[in-house]
Amino acid sequence: MEAYPIIDRKPFLPELLFLTNKKRVFDKVEDIWTAEQISCYSSLFSEPGALTAALNWYRAIDIEGNIEDALFYDTLYTPTLFIYGDSDPVVVPDLIPSQRPWINTSYEAVQLNSGHSMMQEQEEQVISAILQHISDR
Repeated sequence: MEAYPIIDRKPFLPELLFLTNKKRVFDKVEDIWTAEQISCYSSLFSEPGALTAALNWYRAIDIEGNIEDALFYDTLYTPTLFIYGDSDPVVVPDLIPSQRPWINTSYEAVQLNSGHSMMQEQEEQVISAILQHISDR
C-alpha cells in the first residue's frame, strides 16, 4: 500500500495548503459533487476548527502500517456495518475480509459503486444500508 506523504500529519500545514488552494481542491471533485455540495463543504470547512476536525480523522489512521501489522486492541461486540466504495483509493480491498475475525457479532460489508465520497455519489444506497442495519437490531 502506498503511504501518503508525511506532510498530511503536520499540524496546520495541510489546513494552510487547503485554504490557499481551495478552488483547485474543489475543482477536482466537480465531476462528482454538485455545485450545491461544493458550496456547502466550502462553507463548512470555512468554519473555525471544521477543516482541522476533518483532517484529524485522517491523521489518526495508521496509513503507513500494513494490514498484517495493524494493531487491534479489542474485539468488537457491536453489530457492525462497513460501507465502502469499489473505487475508493483509501479502502484497501484486503481490509474487508481481514476485519471479520475482530468482530464477535453480526458483520455486514456493503460495496457500493462509488469512490471515497459515498454520500455524494450514492446517497440513497448509503442511507438505505444504514436504515436496514438499524432496523435489523
